[in-house]
Amino acid sequence: MNTLSVKPPYAQLICYGVKPVENRTWTTTYRGPMYIHASRGAGEYIGFPDLTDYPLPLFKELDGLYDKEKKEFSGEADHILFDDGELFLRKKFAENPAVYAEYMMMTDLFLRSNENRVCFHESAIIGKADLVEIQQDVDSPWSEPGCYHWIFKNAVMFDKPIRYVKGQLRIWKYELKEAS
Repeated sequence: MNTLSVKPPYAQLICYGVKPVENRTWTTTYRGPMYIHASRGAGEYIGFPDLTDYPLPLFKELDGLYDKEKKEFSGEADHILFDDGELFLRKKFAENPAVYAEYMMMTDLFLRSNENRVCFHESAIIGKADLVEIQQDVDSPWSEPGCYHWIFKNAVMFDKPIRYVKGQLRIWKYELKEAS
């Protein structure tokens, strides 16, 4: 299947359906399903990435609810709140698909980090999504000026990534090996 390498954590954001736009300096005529490969970065890590330029609200709010001395999250913000160590999304925001997708990703990451599981795999095929179109000048918090904006839909994060897969530039083929 056609595969696209994307740097973590953006590969994960695509697979969770939070980031439907990927910026590229090049285009392709291909449309259809693609594996999303999390490329190699600074090493696998537990926890949350530095998303200083992250355009959606929840991670920014989450950062403000972290008590560095106690090393825990507590309190409440506009969209989210913590109650007895659990993360909740305020009901009025649950109907916003982008915010809800971000919330679902955050809760999954919390479960993984609390269980000391890797949150952001790298050098792995972590999910798939349908490339439905490529445009320029897309109105999205994820789009960068002067780039081609690859629009993904139907994103799926795999329960178990296909690990130890070396990425490549541009679109490349990866075929699942049959179990013997």
